[in-house]
Amino acid sequence: METTKGIEELREQLSEFEQDITESISAELERIGRPVKMDEFNYVPFNDEVQDYIEAIRLDEDKSPVLDTSFSDVEKKYFSSFISDNEIDHWNMIGLLEVLKQINQ
Repeated sequence: METTKGIEELREQLSEFEQDITESISAELERIGRPVKMDEFNYVPFNDEVQDYIEAIRLDEDKSPVLDTSFSDVEKKYFSSFISDNEIDHWNMIGLLEVLKQINQ
């Protein structure tokens, strides 16, 4: 008999995925070694409402992914904030990792 996963177990798995994808994105940015502008991508893997405001992705001094933006009130925004603000979904996180893997140094 198959058992379904409980809500807490699913939350934990989702949180682990978000941590894992963030670490993978950080590793790709470290490999690239420079900020990556959005015009280097064949598509911008963020929700339609924010795509036009994202200029580049890079690592901060703590090696966390941060995005340079042109929002009227925010010049930079951490990748984790895009996740918590629902401005990037999980499939687009994978898409972001895919396009970063295609970028040469």
